Amino acid sequence: YDAFRRRCHCPHCADNTQKIISPMAKLEATRHTVMAGGYADNYSNSFETREEYKQVSEDMERIHTKIGLPLKATYTDIRTDPDILKKLGKEGEEAPCYTFLGISWNLRSNTVLPNTYFNLNKKLKGQSGEMKLMEMKPDEFTETFLAGITRRVLSRLAAQAYDRLGLFIGPIISGLKILVSRSTELSTATQLDKSLAKVDMEFVNTCGKFLKDLPNLKKLKPHPKELIPQGNRLLGIYGMRDGGVPGYSSISYIGSIAKDNKVTTRVCSTKGRVSKRTIPAHEALSGALQAEETRKIAQVLSHRPEIADTELQVLLAGDSICVATLFNPRIVMKNVLLKTAIMAVKDKCQDIIRLFPKATIQLAWMDGKLNAADSTSKLMFENVEIMNSKLYRNGPGNLHYDNEERVVFYRITKDKEEWIPLPEKLIMRAKADTEKIQKAETSETFANNKPEEVEECQICHQ
Repeated sequence: YDAFRRRCHCPHCADNTQKIISPMAKLEATRHTVMAGGYADNYSNSFETREEYKQVSEDMERIHTKIGLPLKATYTDIRTDPDILKKLGKEGEEAPCYTFLGISWNLRSNTVLPNTYFNLNKKLKGQSGEMKLMEMKPDEFTETFLAGITRRVLSRLAAQAYDRLGLFIGPIISGLKILVSRSTELSTATQLDKSLAKVDMEFVNTCGKFLKDLPNLKKLKPHPKELIPQGNRLLGIYGMRDGGVPGYSSISYIGSIAKDNKVTTRVCSTKGRVSKRTIPAHEALSGALQAEETRKIAQVLSHRPEIADTELQVLLAGDSICVATLFNPRIVMKNVLLKTAIMAVKDKCQDIIRLFPKATIQLAWMDGKLNAADSTSKLMFENVEIMNSKLYRNGPGNLHYDNEERVVFYRITKDKEEWIPLPEKLIMRAKADTEKIQKAETSETFANNKPEEVEECQICHQ
């Protein structure tokens, strides 16, 4: 992964990229870099060989010098260019980093971390506030601190949770969204600085418990820079989804295979949304969100000429048996929201097929114990521990092969769509879960959702 910094990113320069810079490129890889790798004031791309990297670097520098906009610098890791730290004047640094797009890239270890700080106070003349949540100690989360929690403070922290893909701090982003959503119910737009402790102390204690874990981000393990290790080839995109009381989410992984057939999966994206609908609705909507996130990943991968013809494996998994049954073409859905969500999943899958004509897309059910998307659909309090876990970073070990814990119920290829009936034992399990929920207390299952608002099951109509 190599970032080529450029001087200007105004609309005129964006037009000139296609009209002037691209035609000047001698190499196809250079043309691909300027056309598909530009974002803000950076170019970024990755290359299969060190020689290709050097050739593209020289071509890029030649072009931009010729048009009077020389590159500020070229960044890569020391394995790609052993002299890169000397060129950047960073050879004396123990952890030489390049920070861009909210990411801190260690050029020595070739790993990446989110660039987080979480100021509690607003900036003054461009300078960060004095109170930084990341520097607080556990004994500083006192009653005085809790009394200072307001809607404005929570909104400020949520805005600072910047992660373009969500793979680094997805559970924290979702958690802060949930807290902000609740704070808007407790205070109006004219009460942004009103202490929430005066309104709902239980909620403030929940906020304190959540925020107390944020300083542990200093213990977050670095992620490998590359999603596909050197020497591996792309195998597929694997996603999981979940719906809960606060909202719904999805998490996606890139799978690759080595020459010895060892498969590696690495998290590449998470996305969570806060919603006020019912749990069944959230489960269905998570499918549409998951399909859209997978389509975006496929679109990015399709820009790479060397993998555009890959027989891509795509797995969209969830733990809702009822939602799985909604894909049965014999079922007539009366609920417009659920029907639209299912249609959206199928439409996004067709978009993926158009990007990768040889792809095979499978929709599957997996046990909730293996669902990594749980961490971004609910409010968690040990987020750093979750984000350091193997389940979050690499997903369940059975994502990429058929097994009893992964039941495929719908398959899509270029030529056909196929519904695969669910095993009878799963249907019986769904009915047993329904009976258990009906006997439980409302507060145990639906929290703030009113029982009469729950959508009826499309299988048993209860």
